[in-house]
Order: sequence, then structure tokens, then C-alpha cells
Amino acid sequence: MANMPPGTRTQEQAEKQRLRNAIAIQFRNGHPDHAAIANLVREGKLTQKEVNSAITTAKTDPLVRAARPLHLDQLLNVYAAADQKERPLLRPIIARKTGDIQKESDPQRRAALRAALQSLMRRGTAGKDSGSRRSVAMP
Repeated sequence: MANMPPGTRTQEQAEKQRLRNAIAIQFRNGHPDHAAIANLVREGKLTQKEVNSAITTAKTDPLVRAARPLHLDQLLNVYAAADQKERPLLRPIIARKTGDIQKESDPQRRAALRAALQSLMRRGTAGKDSGSRRSVAMP
């Protein structure tokens, strides 16, 4: 495994991911096969933690799932393009990522992120989002 190129998975890892995806789809569709899922855990094909993670994934809004891994500047651009219903879903993710500003090594980029975030907070926290489709420019 140490000699595997980055991004490759073993057959076992691929199978576990396939099973987790199948569980997530079942829960999204509202028809989980509880007996089959319990059997997967009993047989050791998945842990209960992996099953719980698949269930959580299934219950998470697709926008939230897609936005979580984004860098703060990308997330601010998504927020700028979001509508009134989507913005409240994005705000908690933005709040968690505000610490990323301090991790930024470029002082100009740090300042731009801080300014964009402050602008967002002035517009968004009062619940008066304009719904505009402007993007947040990042250097």
C-alpha cells in the first residue's frame, strides 16, 4: 500500500465505498433494508460507524455536502451565487472556516478573505441577503 499512487484504493476500500453509497441511496429513497444493513455489520463488511456515516451523508443536503470541502474563498463565491433558501445552509460552514484566514500565508490574500467575509457578514447576518449573483473576487 505504501507504493500505491495517491488516490488509488484497494478492492476492499472500493467495495466498502460501494456499500456505503448503496446504504445512502436506500435512506435517501426512504426504503432502507435494515436487515441487510445489519447483516453487513455482522459479517464485518462495514462497521456500525461506517453505516452511521452513510446515513448521515444521506440526510445531509446536497449543497452542504458539496460545500464542506471547499476553501473559504470558493465557499464565499458559492454563497454570493446562492439564493435566499441556500444561504442559511452555507452560513454555518462559512463560520467554521473563518479560521482558514489565519492559515493563509499570503498577507494580501488574507486581507482579501477578511474583507470578503466582513462584507458577507454585513449583508447576510441581518437576514437581508439581496440574493444578487455577484461573485466575490479573490486575488
